[in-house]
Amino acid sequence: MHSARSDRAFHAGDYSLAGDEAMLAAQDESLAAYFLVDAMRAALWGRDLARAREVARRLEADPRAGSGIAADRIAARAGVAALEGRLDAAIAGYREALSRHRSIGADFNVAQLALDFVMLVGGDHPATRDVAAEARAIFERVKARPYLERLEAAMARHAPDAPVTLARDSTAVSGTPG
Repeated sequence: MHSARSDRAFHAGDYSLAGDEAMLAAQDESLAAYFLVDAMRAALWGRDLARAREVARRLEADPRAGSGIAADRIAARAGVAALEGRLDAAIAGYREALSRHRSIGADFNVAQLALDFVMLVGGDHPATRDVAAEARAIFERVKARPYLERLEAAMARHAPDAPVTLARDSTAVSGTPG
């Protein structure tokens, strides 16, 4: 239930609630990494540095191994770096994470990650142009119109203009799994 609430809040643009609900969904240890990726995306889109750091720590502590989770950990560190203003580290991290997701054929993950990258670094940065084109093709192929619209909006903007937040209040429904 928390995952569904997170998804609904995310698509409504309530990234704080989306992150809260994804973190509650991550209490299910068997799927924690999957939900933590959702929580990270919500933190990044909401420019919530405190939450992004928290999620990155949780991903690092997750015992799972494999190419996908390794790429997700790198992407989480890159997202934190972007929010902290460490652009070179963010670009290097996103490039590595994108490469790893490509190597396992995780196209939709590549497109989502590319969108995160563009949103955080800016559509006018040379590092984001090629990955934005790749993401656009994937989103068009799978008919992911909301993501495609978000990508187009992100490409039209220069560097992100929303401030980074360091503190937030939880608005999740409850801490009870479900």
